[in-house]
Amino acid sequence: MRRLFIISFIVLSFLILFQGCRKTPSYVIPEDEMAALLADIHRGQGVVDLNRREWRSDSSQYALREAIYLHHGVTAEEVDTSLDWYGHHLDEYMKVYDKTIEILEKEISETDAVVSNLQMAVAGDSAQVWPSAPRYILSGIMPEPTLKFILERDENWENGDEYTWSLYTMNSRQPFQWTMVAEYEDGMVEWRQENVTDNGKAILNFLTDSTRVLKNIYGYLDLIPDENEIIFVDSLSLVRTRVNRTNYHKRFSQRKLMPKKSITTLQSDTLKL
Repeated sequence: MRRLFIISFIVLSFLILFQGCRKTPSYVIPEDEMAALLADIHRGQGVVDLNRREWRSDSSQYALREAIYLHHGVTAEEVDTSLDWYGHHLDEYMKVYDKTIEILEKEISETDAVVSNLQMAVAGDSAQVWPSAPRYILSGIMPEPTLKFILERDENWENGDEYTWSLYTMNSRQPFQWTMVAEYEDGMVEWRQENVTDNGKAILNFLTDSTRVLKNIYGYLDLIPDENEIIFVDSLSLVRTRVNRTNYHKRFSQRKLMPKKSITTLQSDTLKL
């Protein structure tokens, strides 16, 4: 009896110690597991983005996401609950996100040596020019949740530069708009706006006018969460590439051009950068 009591005491003490060391509640996916899960979700989204023809249906993408959950032994409800908890414990979420980035960057670094020359040949004269943090957490309690950027002209700019703004969103329950605007030295203004209806990767391309000198370019993401909503925006990137004559014709079907004196409709509070 005494031996059984001692064993029970040791087991109970161990459980208490384990729960005390655990940083997340029992119903929340732990940090390391959550990081591995998010890394697989990013990989899965990358597969979808590169093979849109094969993964164009919602059902196929849903099946892929469920397969990832099954591989990690979790349900969609558990993932949603965990994301909600991490969204309200930002320090813990940042730890998870850093671990996720570490996993993905390790894989990238292992392949960089092999593909670097090919990437240079394909990308040409390109540069990553995103001026701020690569990730944001937006919530309804933030005073100004709109995400925005502005770039002033420097010596590296050339006429006709193309800008590709990309990001991932997670946990958003609503569509949103994002916009890029170019102001030219001659007073002309050009802008492009698109709607995004789904979570995952989104890309906005902007081809500037090769016949004008660009003064600055700016953009904003008009995503305002509900009061109790937490939205994760990460993998923010803005890549500048030189003018590509083969696809420059696409600019004329996308652009909206107007005199600067008519830009009042664009210069709302969200655009006062």
